[in-house]
Amino acid sequence: LDKIGVLSFKTFVGVLVLIYLASIIGPPPPRVEAVAWAGIFSWFFVAWAYWIDQHRTTEKPSSLDIE
Repeated sequence: LDKIGVLSFKTFVGVLVLIYLASIIGPPPPRVEAVAWAGIFSWFFVAWAYWIDQHRTTEKPSSLDIE
């Protein structure tokens, strides 16, 4: 729909990749509470993805146009 959808989707993917890399490279969590807060904070990504979806549309690829 707009450039917000494109930019926010790229940012979303970038943040998820950074979190993934940090989980591989970084040390283990210091306390169980840190894991719990990370789980609660992860719901932010669901809301963010919903917001991104409101700024995007689906389009049929031109190679599938059968008329």
